[in-house]
Amino acid sequence: NQHLRRLSLALQSGTRHQAAERAAAEMEWSTLLWVVVVDFGIQWAGAAVAIALQTEKFYDLTGSATYLLLVVWAVAAAAGRAFAGEVVALRSVVLPFFVGVWCVRLGLFLVQRVVEAGEDKRFHAAKQQPPLMFFYWTMQGVWVLVTSLPVLAVTILRPDAPQPPLSAVDVAGWAVWGCGFALEVVADRQKEAFRRRRSQPSYGGKGWISEGVWRWSQHPNYCGEIALWWGVWLSCGEALPLVWWLACAASPLFLTFLITRVSGIPLLRKAALERWGDDPEYMAYRANTSLLIPMPPASKKAA
Repeated sequence: NQHLRRLSLALQSGTRHQAAERAAAEMEWSTLLWVVVVDFGIQWAGAAVAIALQTEKFYDLTGSATYLLLVVWAVAAAAGRAFAGEVVALRSVVLPFFVGVWCVRLGLFLVQRVVEAGEDKRFHAAKQQPPLMFFYWTMQGVWVLVTSLPVLAVTILRPDAPQPPLSAVDVAGWAVWGCGFALEVVADRQKEAFRRRRSQPSYGGKGWISEGVWRWSQHPNYCGEIALWWGVWLSCGEALPLVWWLACAASPLFLTFLITRVSGIPLLRKAALERWGDDPEYMAYRANTSLLIPMPPASKKAA
């Protein structure tokens, strides 16, 4: 009888454990579904207004606002656990803070640039094509969702998962984020200052920037953008199970692919070649300067 009682208790314990795991999994998927609904709901509402008004001027602002909303959600979730008496790891606050700082800075910068230029050239044709406009807004929803996966996994999707203490992995990820963020800010400011000089009637220099960090990289701002998201992903290594962590690598991989193969560098290189392809000085800069990662210019070679 005693052996049977022990076996019964063991089976009951195992059943409760399995039920708890199923409940946690259901909560994770339910929360992810709500994140998807909120993300795409905002983008599609923005698309409807943009299509009706035939404007793109609040596209980047909407993307940044969506990121910010997810950040507030993550911080609120951490705060709720803290008020309930749980120990909240520092990373659950630091990671949303990093994303919040990045999205506010980049969003304001892009909005200011569009306002000063009068339009976003990416949408010149799309404003007259509602399906294409809707596609752009949908892709922004995909971008927000996929890139924010590591932060969401740590703070919202798995709130009951145990959080190990901070480690060298966290610090290394934060350092990579800091270097990437600093590079992006410096590159954006240098290019903006160059654009303003170039717009002056008295300006007589070349049309492309090749000074500051741009002397060492043709696209240092994109390098910083890619680096900071790899830093965010790296810093989640201790907090997530290996399977979750590898799945969240979709964030930096997706961004890297988007920038280097789809909408970032390829479009800019094509436009630059159309404008200055017959200029030997530009072709020399193109041939001798690193495409992405800043490094000293190569020895001059024929374009």
